[in-house]
Amino acid sequence: VNGQPKVKQKSALNGVEFTIPTKDGDSVPIKVLGPDDAVEALGITTDLVNSGEHHLKEVEKKMLEWISKLKSSRILSRADVWLSFFNQLKPKLLYSIECMSAPPAV
Repeated sequence: VNGQPKVKQKSALNGVEFTIPTKDGDSVPIKVLGPDDAVEALGITTDLVNSGEHHLKEVEKKMLEWISKLKSSRILSRADVWLSFFNQLKPKLLYSIECMSAPPAV
């Protein structure tokens, strides 16, 4: 509008279908996504407007899952817990945080 780009909502694209040709000559439809729909690629969850909300939810989910598994195991010593943290949880969180590109206000 007036030379400024505007993101359309998914509902505004009802009936629009994009296709891509294959080697066989057939066409395969491409899923139409809204700007706020979560997309997972290379283990990172993001959306088209790069809000970071989906990504932070996934990081929190990984953390809570690790804590839950840790609490359900009553035979781990403190040394085992630290070993699990440094070898399992920390690499997951570091990769997720390094791939984070959301604004700092999120």
